[in-house]
Amino acid sequence: MGFKSAFSSYFNLTIAAAGAGLLAYPFACQQQGIVLCIILTLVFALINVFTDFVIVETGRLFRDHLSDGNFDTLIHFAVGPRLARWASSSIVIGSFGALVGYLIVVGDLASGPMLEHLGCPEIGGVGCFFASRGFVIPFVAFVVTLPLSLIKKVESLGHSSVLATLTVLAVCFIVAFKGVERISQGGLITVVSSTAQSSHDEPDEVILFRWSRSIFLGIPISIFSLGNHMQILPIYLGHAEGSWEDKVFPRVVQASVSTCLVIYLTTGVLGYASFTTTTASDVMKNLPNDAATIAGKVLLAIHLLLAFPILFYPAKSTLLMAAGAAEGPSIFGRVCGYASKSAVVVPVVVTGFASLLAVSAPQVSLVFGLLGATVATFQIYTCPGLLLLNWSRALGGDSKFLSLEGLPLGSLERLRAERWGLARVSSITGEGEDMKPLLSGGENGVATAPLSRSPVGSLLFFSSPGALRAFGYFLLAMSFVVCLIGTGTYIESTWGGG
Repeated sequence: MGFKSAFSSYFNLTIAAAGAGLLAYPFACQQQGIVLCIILTLVFALINVFTDFVIVETGRLFRDHLSDGNFDTLIHFAVGPRLARWASSSIVIGSFGALVGYLIVVGDLASGPMLEHLGCPEIGGVGCFFASRGFVIPFVAFVVTLPLSLIKKVESLGHSSVLATLTVLAVCFIVAFKGVERISQGGLITVVSSTAQSSHDEPDEVILFRWSRSIFLGIPISIFSLGNHMQILPIYLGHAEGSWEDKVFPRVVQASVSTCLVIYLTTGVLGYASFTTTTASDVMKNLPNDAATIAGKVLLAIHLLLAFPILFYPAKSTLLMAAGAAEGPSIFGRVCGYASKSAVVVPVVVTGFASLLAVSAPQVSLVFGLLGATVATFQIYTCPGLLLLNWSRALGGDSKFLSLEGLPLGSLERLRAERWGLARVSSITGEGEDMKPLLSGGENGVATAPLSRSPVGSLLFFSSPGALRAFGYFLLAMSFVVCLIGTGTYIESTWGGG
């Protein structure tokens, strides 16, 4: 049972990261150059594993207070209510934006071939209406994805995540096969370094390092594509503390990110090598309409449909919690109270708005790029960076760090005592109480602190405040730079004629 649960966690984490971003990764590699794309992807993957562990280790500390498993609840306890409100907004915006992007891709995959097969719009008629994006997207959203979104526990999605992961691998194989086929034909020219934008490349040129501003068209896609930070906390908290699944969870995270790394780099590098200057923001548009491509589109559509509820789960939990908090005697309060107690209202409303926006927004690259530059950087870099800064304060003995509803939990030594068995404390809110040693183990009857189950756990509990502070400021600086330059680049390239 334990192995099955850990395997389910692996697939859920993998499918939370390996999704529609796969389609845009060849475009990201084109904007950065092959070698620079590989280097940046490796860096982002390492940072993602690290920040995943920061969230898990902090969640381990507050486990008893995180029954809902929400990321914003953790931020509330560990950083404060003000940032928690920003975290809640980021969860809703990020999940909603990802769902819109998924529905756009599904609509294009399903509607385009049907319209072409029917000869639309020349023939017109009822058949063309049923094949249009305006009908296909809402139909798929409400008939296929909505029932899956009603599942109450993310662990229940393990079987669908296995199938979704297999479909991602199949799509990766199809794109990679086209890339290997193109490379074997020869004729490609390798350019070591270029300062030109991708639109100025020669048709047969493959850039290894690109140094133009277009790098920041690829970076947000890489950050967004590799993120699974909203799903990791509920998945981790689904395992009993001290269980075998709990102990191996860090390895599950590492395996999941490593899998996504291989999938993205294989698709990105070989996809760019195959299509060079014509690489589209959706690589499926580059593939010829042969049997393999049709099969790939079908598999990708299946993957997106199965991944939809995994992405929807954090937003649903946050919205249900917000609706419950807004419950009151007013009409709005009564509506919120009804929505918080119903398992259907929030998913139906979110699915409806996502479908409406997906129908009216034909391009998916801008959605993923802006999400990566804003929401993803906030969740992956800003929040873990602030967590590390607060850990550094706790390690320095700040007893006001990590407040729970205004009650100080004490310094890191007291936190370690309360969570890791160094000593029992009669009241975690008291100050100046003696920490009596346990008599159940260790030398001379004094229990010793067990080593953490992950590298970051060791970092949090045994590093110096200066080291944690340096890591925290590094993450905050990355978040600021990517958000500022990435957002500006996408806005300029989309509406500024760049």
